Amino acid sequence: MEVEEEERRSPHDHGDPCVPESFFDRVTQGLRNDLEHEQDRRLQMAETVLKHRAEFAFAQLENERSLTSLRDELRVARGIADRSRDEIAALQTLVDAHHREHKALCEMLERKGVLHRKKQRTDGTASADQRKTWDAFASYVATRSCMHCLGGAIHEMGRCTWVVVYCYPS
Repeated sequence: MEVEEEERRSPHDHGDPCVPESFFDRVTQGLRNDLEHEQDRRLQMAETVLKHRAEFAFAQLENERSLTSLRDELRVARGIADRSRDEIAALQTLVDAHHREHKALCEMLERKGVLHRKKQRTDGTASADQRKTWDAFASYVATRSCMHCLGGAIHEMGRCTWVVVYCYPS
């Protein structure tokens, strides 16, 4: 008898006599629609990923190129900064040397152009040493004299200062 009852039931009937047959059909159809919608959505997402993957690859390549370019520029800028630091150090050394020379000349001018002599030698070469000192000073003044003046002037703060040196050869 049980076999006969099972045969009478429809394939959609799950044994619950309270549930109408159309409800299961509607639920099944809804699930099929949801499945189709999800499959379409998945295909659209796959197409979008493929489309944007190429754009992303090109953008990433462009970013790598610009990063390489920026690294090169940074390397060049660091080289320029290093060379500038070296030049600044050299110029500072030159400024210090010029300051020392200027200070020595100012001291000499304060002494009214008289060169301090070293201790006299007792071997008879004192006058030769004095002459060498004078020649060295004269050549120093000649190399630093103002070009638009008549020799013997030394540039100081944009104006020419005349240096008067008395030399009495012995």
